[in-house]
Amino acid sequence: AIGETPYEPFEAYVTPCWYKTIWKFGSEHPLAIHENYPDVHLLREGDQFLMQAFVTGGFRGRELCWLNTMRMALKAISLADIVTADGRAITQQAYLLKHSNGLRDVFDWPRAPPGAWDDDFALLWRQALKKCFISPFGVQHSRVLLPQRRLRRWTECSVLNNWNWFFAEEERRIYCFCKYMKRWNIYVHDNRGKYCLSAFSADTLPLAANQLVTLAHRGTQRVPECPRHWAQCQLDQDPNSYNPMDESTPCIQAFFDGLLQSPRILLDKCILPSDGGEAIAQAIASGTAAAVSDGSFDDKRQAGSSAFIIAPSKDKGVEL
Repeated sequence: AIGETPYEPFEAYVTPCWYKTIWKFGSEHPLAIHENYPDVHLLREGDQFLMQAFVTGGFRGRELCWLNTMRMALKAISLADIVTADGRAITQQAYLLKHSNGLRDVFDWPRAPPGAWDDDFALLWRQALKKCFISPFGVQHSRVLLPQRRLRRWTECSVLNNWNWFFAEEERRIYCFCKYMKRWNIYVHDNRGKYCLSAFSADTLPLAANQLVTLAHRGTQRVPECPRHWAQCQLDQDPNSYNPMDESTPCIQAFFDGLLQSPRILLDKCILPSDGGEAIAQAIASGTAAAVSDGSFDDKRQAGSSAFIIAPSKDKGVEL
């Protein structure tokens, strides 16, 4: 790199070129080179960058430029940005050039071309997806991925905080985060297996909404695509180096399950209230929660134990 190797006497071994000129200038002036661009990561096992896949698929020149423009308009970088939660199919909205899964919205993106994509662009986009990712043995507009292109567990824990659609199977509701209102819109189930936007919304995501989902649009109605519980790949297999408190979990039960399984956390047993801890969480936020702890240590056995309980208030217990 520039600055690591002195210009003299090594300049004699380099032929005249633009790099040698910059090298000489850098040796004569105290320069510091800073890289401030973000590191872009793949998100799942089997994930791959879209543009690299398009190049491997044989797209060149103007077609490759158009594909890149459409990819940026979707705000997509890798295959995980345009597939369903189970990793087995392209989402309907990505296939139709509407939007991606929203996992890369944190980056600064160029403005998308105004208006809808014309038929030539849409046809090229579908051809690229079919050639590089989609199984050729389905129906005409099948979006099912080739077996070798299907994605598996997540490798990036930040995805859980950026995902916008969650499915509550027991409630038969879908929660969609509205970035402008900072609230969760609620879609309720109808008798035809579709979901309609209700007049209600929620400040926070309920514990029951613990499945990631993407939505296919049918007019004003929504159809869930392949809901899937969160499953993250642990790259480090050493259990002593894994800290479950460093990552997000879909619900409080999953959080405590991770604590119980970790050898780093001294927790042997945990009992949650019947409401999943909602009353305690509200009490903590309002400052009325009460906690009691007790413990003992035996010098002879060199062993000890302790326990604690949290209640909504000092006068109100918890129902187990």
